[in-house]
Amino acid sequence: MRLAFIAYWGIDQGLTQATVLPHLRVLSEDPRVEEIIFFTIERNGFVKSDSSIIKVHHFPVAEQSRIRGFSKFSALRKIYLKLKEFKPDFVLARSSLAGIPAYHYFKKTGTPYLIESFEPHAEYMIDAGEWKKSGFKYGLLKKYERKQMVTAAFLFPVSENYRNYLLAQGIERNRVRVLPCTVDGRQFARNQTEREGIRKKLKIHSSSTVGIYVGKFGGIYKTHEAFTHFMDVLERFDSYHLIVLTPQDSEEVLGYAKTAKFSLDNLSVLSVAINEVPSYLSASDIGFATYKQFASNKYLSPIKLGEYFASGLFVVCSPGVGDDASRLIPERIGVTTDRLDAFEELYRNFSSRSSVNYSVHYRSQKLIKECYNLFLTKV
Repeated sequence: MRLAFIAYWGIDQGLTQATVLPHLRVLSEDPRVEEIIFFTIERNGFVKSDSSIIKVHHFPVAEQSRIRGFSKFSALRKIYLKLKEFKPDFVLARSSLAGIPAYHYFKKTGTPYLIESFEPHAEYMIDAGEWKKSGFKYGLLKKYERKQMVTAAFLFPVSENYRNYLLAQGIERNRVRVLPCTVDGRQFARNQTEREGIRKKLKIHSSSTVGIYVGKFGGIYKTHEAFTHFMDVLERFDSYHLIVLTPQDSEEVLGYAKTAKFSLDNLSVLSVAINEVPSYLSASDIGFATYKQFASNKYLSPIKLGEYFASGLFVVCSPGVGDDASRLIPERIGVTTDRLDAFEELYRNFSSRSSVNYSVHYRSQKLIKECYNLFLTKV
């Protein structure tokens, strides 16, 4: 079987490394798969080919367009033309945007396709302040999302919440399967040596309670308000420190901390390679995920939460985020920021094994194989 896999991000972007490459490895190891052509959309003219996975041929596509704001659509057209040349037996797309050329190729040839990480991306762009509901791009993507609901062989949303929405829209139950953002539990298993090493490097006392935030600020994520939440939790401890791992400019992040009057003496803002993240999680005790309040948040499956759970962290998360937020207190693995009254009792009785067990049940990479087997047995 010859497959095409379309990713919406560049090869070196965190989401590709964390959520796409593991899926390609699963596919490449299946004896039913002969060959995979893998498309990425590279930003800023940067094009780098990566053929490190067996059976996978990487085809990077650079964004180029004379019309401002439409470079992504020009890249998607290039992918469609390459599909016509490659003639795959089945197409996988990660996100509704990546699914646009898959949809057109289906209409042209009848070749089946699926969309994983199928989410209301158009609504996310509104929530992030990137698009307007009256804008052309929003209307165009909404149109494609509706068409994909009807024509895709399978839809793999990342949350039960969005699966329930799709079923309520009349989508056949056997076409919809939840595939959250999964995590390699071995990679993120707590490492005592790394814990001690990172704490020594950052001059954090071994007895200090360490919080960690991984990711960006702004858009759908809180900025200075996030640091208020960090303070609300960490100032309960006699000795504490906060680690922030972010690709953003450190001065910008420090500005948010200063606005919230967070102690800079208790803060480390770093930008690290993705393979270094597990070490910093091992050095931590509490993982934070602070989102602005949007109705579409319930359809998310944040990769950072999966990594926190796999690392055995206690989680503090904004309410209404994906499936996980509502499970934190019942599973006794964390709290939402509107229920900090429950923090002290839950944290006092918290076992990191509970978070790891949660990760194994809800974020294990075995779910990838289970979902992919649905189409591999039918093509």
